[in-house]
Amino acid sequence: ANREVLIKNDADSYIQSMDIYLSLKEKYFLVWMAEKLFAQTADLAEEGQCVSRIAELLRFVKDQMVYDQCIGQLGKIYGKTRLWRNAVEQIRNNAKKTRTTA
Repeated sequence: ANREVLIKNDADSYIQSMDIYLSLKEKYFLVWMAEKLFAQTADLAEEGQCVSRIAELLRFVKDQMVYDQCIGQLGKIYGKTRLWRNAVEQIRNNAKKTRTTA
């Protein structure tokens, strides 16, 4: 998880107290990345590429609780949680097929 400083300040000059640090919203990196990528999409094709790119990384998350939290948050950013679960499952299946044929 990471915290984003919204104004162009270095962390050491922006975070001058514990209250400021605690006010920064913490997010999982994949959720943060999805927000940034989807903000730049212009059409459905680009949105599909974003889903694939995030799902490719999400398949490596082994902690079920973290995985479920990311899926839930991604569903709020784009589509539904089912879309994200299906995308990850498809990527995992493709990776298994690639490993067995190699």
